[in-house]
Amino acid sequence: MPGFTDYKFANAAQTVLAQDLDASNTYLKVVAYSAFPTITGTEFFTIRINDELIRVTSVNNYVWTVVRGIEGTTQQYHVKGSQVTQIVTKQWLNDISASGVTGPTGYTGPTGLTGPTGYVGETGPKGPTGDIGVATGVTGYTGPTGPTGDTGPTGPTGITGVTGPTGDTGPTGPTGITGPTGITGPTGDTGPTGPTGITGPTGDTGPTGTTGPTGITGPMGPTGFTGPAGVTGLGIYDIAAEVAGSPSAGQTIFTMRAKRSFTFSSTGSDHAVEAKTAPTNAAAMYLQVNGAGVITATFSAGNSVAVVTVPSPPADVVAGDLIGVVAPNPSDPALVDIYFTFTGSV
Repeated sequence: MPGFTDYKFANAAQTVLAQDLDASNTYLKVVAYSAFPTITGTEFFTIRINDELIRVTSVNNYVWTVVRGIEGTTQQYHVKGSQVTQIVTKQWLNDISASGVTGPTGYTGPTGLTGPTGYVGETGPKGPTGDIGVATGVTGYTGPTGPTGDTGPTGPTGITGVTGPTGDTGPTGPTGITGPTGITGPTGDTGPTGPTGITGPTGDTGPTGTTGPTGITGPMGPTGFTGPAGVTGLGIYDIAAEVAGSPSAGQTIFTMRAKRSFTFSSTGSDHAVEAKTAPTNAAAMYLQVNGAGVITATFSAGNSVAVVTVPSPPADVVAGDLIGVVAPNPSDPALVDIYFTFTGSV
């Protein structure tokens, strides 16, 4: 059991329950935690909810690990919104009275003076000079070729050569174009009429005539058979929550007691698990029923949306079963603010 020196205090530390607290639960969730002490190791503080005294042994932001019904009080069921207050109990006051308090440690005396520095010893004799090296160093590599120089100026133009002899006469040019045609003479007399031509092809068909009146409607046929009744729809049962901050390795970040019987969906895409920021490495978290894992949600490295896998057949939940969600182990500080919805049917 922790000693009275492990007890931690804060002034006027109060909050309320964020959800109902069963009489047997060893975890509770509050709406605010910053006013309460920060504890590690065996450190603790005591709270009161209604008439029950409770020892808080671990604080993970809004979710606390607790020891119920201490100092003779009875474990009770507390509803959401119940007042949560840190108190000093009779047991702690009795413990500190019985043990006595150790007085303060006296102050440390001043540091003494530094002693004198010893003298520097004489320099030792010089050692013999080593042999002169004879090996020639390696020839350095040839440097790169320099850039091409500018083009020199153009030289002067040479003198004009002597004119050559006159060439031979060229060939005769082509014949000129033909002159215009003369005037047409007068038209001759009309010749005799030719024979009658053959009959032309038949013309196109004329347009269709107007439609006649509609005939009398026939008698109505017999009524068809009634189809089979459709399948009755299933009631949907969702479990959804948000867990703020970065959970520790293997931490149970959510618990609830089933109020009715239902079956989880066997289709992974019916469920949704994601985080505000993605993990650095791959991480897997689990939904458990009575401590046994039934659904796995796996985050790949750098992905804030998990892939959900469900065994076949899916798990059946009976009213009264304890449902919990367990954080990845090992933990990943980059995985922050997890949201999840697990779907089932009643």
